[in-house]
Amino acid sequence: MRRWSIETLLTLMISIVFIFVLGALSWVLINEERNIHLLKQEKMGVDVISHLQQINILVAQHRGIANRLLIGNHGLENASDELEKQIDSDFETDVSPCQLPEDILPCERLKNLQQRWQRLKTTHLMLSVRDSFNTHTLLINEISVLIEDLANNSHLGLDNDLPTHYLMNSITKSLPELAENIGQLRGFTSGTLVAHHIVSPSEQMKMIELVHIVRLSQRQFDSDLEKIFNVLPEFQQKFQQNTLEVQHNIEQFLLITEQQSFTKDASINDESFYVQGTEIISRIMALYPPISDSLNEQLTKRIESLLIERAYILSITGLLSLGLIFFLGHIKKRLDVLNHAVMHFEHINAGNYDNDIIVVYEDEIGQLLSKLQLMRHHLLDNLDKLKYNVMRLTDAQRIAKLGDFDWDLKCNEWYFSDEVYVIFETTKEELEWSYDKFLSFIKASDRDNVAATLVHARCVKGNYEMEYHIDGKNGARKLIHQCIESHANEDDEVIRMVSTLQDVTLQREMETKIKLAAKVFDHVGDAIFVTNETNKITLINRVFTEITGYELDDVFGKDPRFLSTAKQDDDFYASMWFEINTHGTWRGEVWNQRKDSSVFPELLTITTIHNSKNEIVNYIGIFSDITLQKQATEQIEYLANYDGLTGLMNRMALQSAVENVLISIQKTQQLLALLFIDLDGFKAVNDSLGHAVGDEVLKSTSERLMKNVRERDLVARLGGDEFVVVLVHLTDVSHIAPVADKLLNALHQILPHGNQSLHVTPSMGIAVYSDTCCDYAKLLSSADKAMYKAKENGKNNYQFAP
Repeated sequence: MRRWSIETLLTLMISIVFIFVLGALSWVLINEERNIHLLKQEKMGVDVISHLQQINILVAQHRGIANRLLIGNHGLENASDELEKQIDSDFETDVSPCQLPEDILPCERLKNLQQRWQRLKTTHLMLSVRDSFNTHTLLINEISVLIEDLANNSHLGLDNDLPTHYLMNSITKSLPELAENIGQLRGFTSGTLVAHHIVSPSEQMKMIELVHIVRLSQRQFDSDLEKIFNVLPEFQQKFQQNTLEVQHNIEQFLLITEQQSFTKDASINDESFYVQGTEIISRIMALYPPISDSLNEQLTKRIESLLIERAYILSITGLLSLGLIFFLGHIKKRLDVLNHAVMHFEHINAGNYDNDIIVVYEDEIGQLLSKLQLMRHHLLDNLDKLKYNVMRLTDAQRIAKLGDFDWDLKCNEWYFSDEVYVIFETTKEELEWSYDKFLSFIKASDRDNVAATLVHARCVKGNYEMEYHIDGKNGARKLIHQCIESHANEDDEVIRMVSTLQDVTLQREMETKIKLAAKVFDHVGDAIFVTNETNKITLINRVFTEITGYELDDVFGKDPRFLSTAKQDDDFYASMWFEINTHGTWRGEVWNQRKDSSVFPELLTITTIHNSKNEIVNYIGIFSDITLQKQATEQIEYLANYDGLTGLMNRMALQSAVENVLISIQKTQQLLALLFIDLDGFKAVNDSLGHAVGDEVLKSTSERLMKNVRERDLVARLGGDEFVVVLVHLTDVSHIAPVADKLLNALHQILPHGNQSLHVTPSMGIAVYSDTCCDYAKLLSSADKAMYKAKENGKNNYQFAP
């Protein structure tokens, strides 16, 4: 066998080394050129993506304005025209997207999108609101797909550089997706508010769904920002404040939408809501330029780095004369790379994913490192998702005061979530958990029932629920609701128990209070109605229905004024609402009508209810039917002024009426005559025939007096058989005597008594108003004296006072 000399072997080795090195350098240079070319394409792709993203934003704005135009907001026509001009200009900009190769961005595809926009621009106002919205959204989605394809075709979507990857992911996916979802929420909610006074349950559910979608896209964008901040601290220092403000604005916007979604009546202004949503979208997209600039900066740095690396490799080519040294050095580098790969395998095996993996060569070790790098990225992504899901679960359990535990019965091992320790007010460090330890937390009176349930759950597969009390460290008692699910093996032997525990103390207390409040509301003695801030009825109690006859379905959404009658005019209600708006309450009497159209008086109190922002949210009206009270008052007033037997005015009412007439005739210089009448023979009737007959005589006398005087004259009974007639507004004294004669004839009554008859006749004294007799007391006294003079003259006649 031929033996090779050391020199030959060395020459062969050096030749092999030279050939290997030249080949490696050529390959590296080709690869560097390829990388530089790809990075330049990436920069061009970023510019085009920025351009297309701007068009997408404007189309989304046009969608919102178009929907508002279609529902009747014609004040936005000028804004729509300006926006259409801007979109046309952006599609025809001098910065032509077709600078990129056809395999990266097909120009035909871009032209097709431009044609689609032209058709939409000319036809969108002829579509329905829903079709316009869907057509715009389809165009937006297709532009977004084009952007994503452009990112992938430009190598942006496949770039394994973390800063570039995170920056590109935010501007192509999470940031525009967040803006689009907020735009859809803005358009739907604003359109709903304009189209309806009352938000339907399906629209409320749609609002909640859109809010949820926005929250998911917001969380994805927040996650991308956090990754960018981690790899680019300088970006965080410049823009973290802006992102925090945007996050705060989004949260406020979502809270307003959530509040509306739980309210049937529109509680927010559609115009301000639309403007607020538009401002938020503008602020979100204002983050796009700095992110895009940072991405360009990263790509520029990498291109510069590759150019330097290429120059370095070319310089190494000139040192091929040091082949052996280079070969040995190269071998050492290869060993270092191998050690580097081994080190990263050890790190990943130990769960340490922080160290970045540098791929120097594209050979087997380089490929292995590339796969390892890819695996590391997947692990980091999965770890981030896992941390995020764990955080969501922990937050959800904390908010709901809900914990869970898993009990492995075979190994007698327990796992508890953090919220369990919060509920039981203990820590992992101070707690050595066991079955007996668990029971020791439970109130003694509940312990046997819990123990029995647990024993049954350990023996029989199934689902179980129980409630029990525990005492906190501060002495406060908690009510715990626990659900248990027992799992068995193939032999039906229970081997595992999974359980949730929830602190429902406040929930049960609130349920009790709500039930009590509902019971009080429905059983209070007065009628109650509740309206919203626009004074539309939302709730009534049982007494309201009993008094008015109206059920809740009859009055829901109506203004309480539909109950009113013509007894209160607009001035009355204007004064009432001025008092409510000024002092927050009003109390008074109103006349309303029932469902059967009957009218009744009520004593009504209206009170204003404000929220924490001092905004009016409700009006509460409480009223009672005061018909009986009014009737009793009227009866008392009647008895105070009228004679109970005859219905004539009594002494007090007569004096008041005469004094009012005297004031009137003093101005008109008219006359007044007061006729004081006493019945002759009335005592004999009372004594002989009884008081019942006497009462009939008095009633008959009052009726005859009323029939024989004018309607405006005054007739009164002073008591017993004494009556007074006041003739008012006389123009001459001669008018008095005919009336007196008429009354004498009318008042003569004959009553049979055995074989004879009893006669009742009037004796009448007349006093006439004059300057010397100008008040009621003097008139009455003068007429009384004249009446006695008539009796002295034989009765059944009248005499004038001197």
